[in-house]
Amino acid sequence: MHPKESIMTTINSKGQITIPTALEELHLNDQDEIIVLVYDEHIEIYPISFEYDNSDCIRLSEKSLAKIWDSPEEDKAWAYLQENK
Repeated sequence: MHPKESIMTTINSKGQITIPTALEELHLNDQDEIIVLVYDEHIEIYPISFEYDNSDCIRLSEKSLAKIWDSPEEDKAWAYLQENK
């Protein structure tokens, strides 16, 4: 999928960006929630109503869940699954 258009904006001293008024068709309002997908080379911004398929949910959750799951306690709790290998 190719972008409909390319619009430049600037980042302020607080690290915030202004969403240009040309994006009014997205019907974003003050305090609406959005999701920002961060890649190595770019970011993507979607209204929170954007629907994901399962692979997106898994990919987006992996990093935050790793903080909880990558621990000695979790390894010990799940060790019985590795015993029969």
